[in-house]
Amino acid sequence: MNLLREQEGIPSYFIAQLGKNDMFKHNFEGRYLLDEAVNIVYDCMGLLGGTIVWLEANKEAASVVKFYKDNGFIELQSELQEDGVERMQLVKYLNRE
Repeated sequence: MNLLREQEGIPSYFIAQLGKNDMFKHNFEGRYLLDEAVNIVYDCMGLLGGTIVWLEANKEAASVVKFYKDNGFIELQSELQEDGVERMQLVKYLNRE
């Protein structure tokens, strides 16, 4: 039995509003924030299942997109959203091991 046939999507986790205030840019690296968010997703995976995490970034923010790609995310698609900003959706498969 394939449970995904009856679902409208794939079970996944969305990381929203991940950002770093420039006032604190020398206090810690963005990698710390991303690692903390992903660790919370791992905790949720243990309780609820799923292995995919995704996020969005402003497509014009090349340094942000590069940061996510350097940390294992791959581009899924880009989409012009209601606010007129084109955002890229990036995904990453999380291994449970």
